[in-house]
Amino acid sequence: MRYLGGRLLAAVRSPVGAGFWAVILIGVGILFLGDSLLRREIVWGVESQQERDVARIHLALHHADLGLTGSAGTGELEQTAISSEFNAAFRRALFGMDAGGATLYSVDGAVLYSTDDAPVLTGDVAGSVDFERVAGGQPASRSTRAAVRDERGSRSTNLVETYGLIRDQPPGGREAGSPLAVVAVWTDVGDRLQSARGAVWWIVGIFVSGLVAVLALLQWVSQRSRSRLEAANETLRQQNIEVRESRERMLRADEAAKQAIAEELHGNVQTKLFAVWMKLEALRPRIPSDQEGLTEEVGALAGEVDAIREEDIRQLSHRLHPGVLRISALAGIRSLQDFYEKLVPIDLHVGDEAEALEPAGDSAIPPAVRLGVYRIAELALGNVVKHARASVCTMRWDHVLPAGALRLVVEDDGVGFVVDGDGPKGLGLVIMNDYADSMGGQVSITSAPASGTRVEATIPLVPAPSNDADEAFERRDTGVSE
Repeated sequence: MRYLGGRLLAAVRSPVGAGFWAVILIGVGILFLGDSLLRREIVWGVESQQERDVARIHLALHHADLGLTGSAGTGELEQTAISSEFNAAFRRALFGMDAGGATLYSVDGAVLYSTDDAPVLTGDVAGSVDFERVAGGQPASRSTRAAVRDERGSRSTNLVETYGLIRDQPPGGREAGSPLAVVAVWTDVGDRLQSARGAVWWIVGIFVSGLVAVLALLQWVSQRSRSRLEAANETLRQQNIEVRESRERMLRADEAAKQAIAEELHGNVQTKLFAVWMKLEALRPRIPSDQEGLTEEVGALAGEVDAIREEDIRQLSHRLHPGVLRISALAGIRSLQDFYEKLVPIDLHVGDEAEALEPAGDSAIPPAVRLGVYRIAELALGNVVKHARASVCTMRWDHVLPAGALRLVVEDDGVGFVVDGDGPKGLGLVIMNDYADSMGGQVSITSAPASGTRVEATIPLVPAPSNDADEAFERRDTGVSE
């Protein structure tokens, strides 16, 4: 029952379901309103015709020369009404009328004449408001759908009856005359009402059926469109997953290449440079004493080789394979600050929430995220140094608690550039976006000529599942053996 109720509620809430119920309600409203208006229009038309019929009967009785004109007609009316001449005159008056029958009353309510099929009114006719009003000389009064009973005693509400006054002077004469009798003309409108009701039902039925068919067609089209859209969205989602996985594979391959180069520099290249340095140092004592200048040159060359080995190669290998990230992401950011601050002043701001994620000896930030943040910061700072011509650079590192995300901002006061609305174009900007996308984050770049540049990376934070951060970073799914 609850399931069925839920399905019905969902159907009502859907646009097509709401439209269906709206059509039903509109159809019911049209049905009742149309039926009421048609019934009223039919009754009004019959009443108007009956007023004309009353005037016709009044004129026909006086033209029949039945002795009803003048004050003498009042006393003789009761005897005249039962004569065959009166019956013939009354029948001629009714001929061609739409009325079903008529009854003639005296002004005090006694029945003087009635057609054979006239209904018998229930209650005291003479005491009714309409009768008294007409008998007193007032204009004809409509008594619509009067409650009457036929000869079998069954109740009918489809009769329309109109009272009219018969005077002792013909209508249209100079004298108005005195009240002579009251005539009641009635018409059974049951068939007309039934036909009107049937027509309304047919109209409403066709209207509702047509709208329901249209809604059903819309539902079918909508369902097919929704299915196609869902299929397209699923295809797009799979393609996005494949693109992201492809980016991740490319980044892992890039990191693997960087690690291999770092290991080569740190191992083979540094060893060879160390061997060259040792040979140069061993060569210095063997130089003749009269070649002092050569001795100094060899010593300077040895010192330069040693500096390249100890500083340039070591720093380059550490940037290619940042082992400092085993400590924390913040340690990697600070190492980049130390390196690039030789070229441009860097003002680093660290939020308390971000610092709380990485207490001494531990980090809640997954190793892959630490590495991605490090690469984005490295590329952003590299762009500042190479292109911005900035006097100062500001870097912010924070953990946004409401969003549950890490945020890195690198901002400079340099020359800026025009940002293309279609997305990043430079290789560095593209790679930053790839790193962010591989972590489920995004990079936004704001810049304008002479207004500096702002790079903001937002990465969702899913804390590392264990404390084996160093081991995870060492492996980091690069495909390179330890």
